[in-house]
Amino acid sequence: MVRIPATLVALALGLALNAGTFLLARLGLFNAAPIVLLPAVAVLGGFVSARWSLRPPPAPGFAVGLLLVACQIGAAFGPYPELQAFLDPRLLLLQMIASMSGGLTGTVLVRRAAHIAPAISLGSEL
Repeated sequence: MVRIPATLVALALGLALNAGTFLLARLGLFNAAPIVLLPAVAVLGGFVSARWSLRPPPAPGFAVGLLLVACQIGAAFGPYPELQAFLDPRLLLLQMIASMSGGLTGTVLVRRAAHIAPAISLGSEL
């Protein structure tokens, strides 16, 4: 069985949702959609990368957030120059913070799920 790293799964999910966000931004009604949806996608990517990892990462969600921002910058200065309108440093920093907070949330849920509740005995044990 082949195991795909959780960071790659989260990155693929984040890039697909980012592409959908930018597609919505091209429509007239959703001009401001990336301002709200890009940090939300970063939270989801950070959460997935921390929740599905085998070991807790040292900085949960940071790698996914950094790669998402790097892919957005590369796409804006490469084949999609219309994305340069969304390269505000505040939005990029917000995405990084959001991905790390999503990663921390995923890590907390993993640690809580790892604690197994003690068995409750209904009868006397002799």
